[in-house]
Amino acid sequence: KEERSEEALRDAQSALRADSLAAGALRVLGVVEEKYGSSDNTERLMRAAADVSRREMIAQAWLLARHLQTGDFPAALSRLDLIFRTQNSALTGKLVSLLLPILSHDDARRELAKLLATRPPWRSNFLTQVSQEAQDPNAVSALYSALGESPAPPLTEELRPFLDRLIRTGRVEEAYVAWMQSLPPERLSGMGYLYNAGFEHPVTNLPFDWVFARVDSAVIELNSKTNPPLLQVAFIGGRVSQPLVSHLLALPPGTYQYT
Repeated sequence: KEERSEEALRDAQSALRADSLAAGALRVLGVVEEKYGSSDNTERLMRAAADVSRREMIAQAWLLARHLQTGDFPAALSRLDLIFRTQNSALTGKLVSLLLPILSHDDARRELAKLLATRPPWRSNFLTQVSQEAQDPNAVSALYSALGESPAPPLTEELRPFLDRLIRTGRVEEAYVAWMQSLPPERLSGMGYLYNAGFEHPVTNLPFDWVFARVDSAVIELNSKTNPPLLQVAFIGGRVSQPLVSHLLALPPGTYQYT
């Protein structure tokens, strides 16, 4: 291993003599310095590599880890944003999995909510993965709550995986409250047990609203020419093995009659 390190060091030094701004060479020197030198020099070299090339993933990830280690969450999330904007989804997906524990840290979560409120291009994919994989559902709820109070609340497609996670884990009442908070205030006063009963609002396919399944053997659509709009289902061959139209209800205990 020491021989390989020395060889890598010689190669890096040679590359820097040819090009003093070779990001890969600066990063290699940083890795070697981390093992045999000082942490200050390591950080200086990693910063140099990251400044030369924003796509220098190893250096960027090293600096991200250093920011998190020192509790500098604004710097960490700024670095995270940069990585997500410059790397492919396979790499960033792995990075999200490693970062999930920071959601349980109040300061980190607040800074993350601020960043997400700027609507970075990776936001929807990030929220989907967080909703599906995070081990601390309370931290996910707190993140969505903070985002809901921001100038850029979750979009429909961003809210769906969060509600699905809550329902799947038996937290239906919490899901219902989160869904209600996403509705325009004027809709809350006239809500009955069956929301959007006459299709008076656009169908969102969210829990607690109508959900139209996507299947190859049927077409589901609303005929808006009628008053009220008419739900139409056309079968185009083949079996239908799942409910085509569904609506999840959140009802208080009682006796009901379905008509």
